[in-house]
Amino acid sequence: MKYFACLILLSLCWTTSVATSYQSIIQVPGKLIHSDSYVIDEQGWIHFFNSNEEVILLSLKSSKEFDISLLKVQSGLLGKYGEVGNNISDNQVFEHTLWVSSNRYWRIQYRGNEKIDAEVRFYF
Repeated sequence: MKYFACLILLSLCWTTSVATSYQSIIQVPGKLIHSDSYVIDEQGWIHFFNSNEEVILLSLKSSKEFDISLLKVQSGLLGKYGEVGNNISDNQVFEHTLWVSSNRYWRIQYRGNEKIDAEVRFYF
């Protein structure tokens, strides 16, 4: 499986910056959420949501067209979320698919063959 390769221009965002009906982010420690819908805004940002939980997972923007149906987006909170502090400068990236910061994590997997560079917005 080919993985989504990102040139990350990290944007730590607040959910109010996205004009959408989903203004919440995941708040339950130990829970993993998968995106089941998305919206593309007028600037080309693709906002990924889970409609059952009514939360936004992340947003991304690529200058290259790709098949969105081949993209798998997940977000979750580690079990210690809300119990301990973190040094946000110690962000970690694993295999170009998993990002971990402040006991939050995001996984982006692309099952296509081409490499896609993208800007990613992570919500806190």
